Amino acid sequence: MEQNKKFVVHLDILGFDQQAKQVEKIHGVPSWRARKNVIEKVDNILNAHIKGDKYAKKTSSDSWMVLFDSINSVLEYLKNVKQSMEKEYNLISLETGVTYGNIECDEFWLTDEAIEAVNICKKYRELYRSVHNDFPRTSFTLIHATAYKELDVLAEKFGLPTGNKIDKLEVRVYDPSLYNPPHENMVSFNEFKKEKEDIEKLIKVEKAQISLYDPAHLGDTFEKLIKGSKNIDLYLYTTETFAITYREILKKHQGVSIRILTIHPDYAEEKRTAVSNCIELWNEIYSLNRNCKISIKLYAHPPSLRGIIFDKNEGFLGIYKYDPNHHFRFVGVENNKLIHAKRDTEFGRFILDLYENRFEYEWENSKKIELQSKFYS
Repeated sequence: MEQNKKFVVHLDILGFDQQAKQVEKIHGVPSWRARKNVIEKVDNILNAHIKGDKYAKKTSSDSWMVLFDSINSVLEYLKNVKQSMEKEYNLISLETGVTYGNIECDEFWLTDEAIEAVNICKKYRELYRSVHNDFPRTSFTLIHATAYKELDVLAEKFGLPTGNKIDKLEVRVYDPSLYNPPHENMVSFNEFKKEKEDIEKLIKVEKAQISLYDPAHLGDTFEKLIKGSKNIDLYLYTTETFAITYREILKKHQGVSIRILTIHPDYAEEKRTAVSNCIELWNEIYSLNRNCKISIKLYAHPPSLRGIIFDKNEGFLGIYKYDPNHHFRFVGVENNKLIHAKRDTEFGRFILDLYENRFEYEWENSKKIELQSKFYS
């Protein structure tokens, strides 16, 4: 019966007794308090994703059995649990097993699917010990063959990772932190393939009208556009070049609204200091010119698209190239051209909409920071 198909998730805290004692030793938090805090944290995340008691069952003091309708819900839940544990209890490790099948009873934790979710974790620990002569000490998530078929469908459609397969156990080892939930309006790979030929035709037709610019030579152009714009969207790695170059203009600009998407300092690696300094610089501009409305949000992933868009009608668009040999790894200004796009051409409208849609999605799902005046109360 297809309508009873569900994902069964077994979640257990690895070596809970010893891990809690380790937390007490390092952080001074009593072991009983550490256990209580971790259990409450997992319960809170669980309650935020699960509606109704029949979908969740605590099978012991440190393990849960959970029922989900979709692989999206499974991965989103596991990602939230993993991130919360790493942020607040990075010494605590979890094991997770995911299966998929017909669930025809309310006591789903007694079904074969539930037992199998527990068993694959047990078999993985045994296999790990036979290879490493030790038990796993870091979190792991195993997706059983019954469930990763559904994951493959999602992965093919939206380009999501599928994990590393272990044929002997019929599982895939999956890192939930790599999961990015597809937006409801996201175009799938299959749909994109259908449009690929049309896009290529557009590019050929518009090729003569596409201008590529070296950002280092855009000073006069940017000054004119900044002065004449009421709304500016910046989708950048650090905003360092833009903020430093044009801060004097922005300190005097009347009636402009700037939305800034920049990387969270914790994800900036070698550029962490630059990102923090830029946020301070925007704070300074805001403090000296209250008519310059500045909003900043931080995204939590490596830089990808790169855009400076004026009044949604004109923009300079590109990508951050990844270079493992480069000091900063993600290269923006250096040897990286920008497309100058305007709404007066079909291709210009297409690519501006592409970047704006991505910007809006990131804006809705990124963390906002509040600017504070250092100079005025």
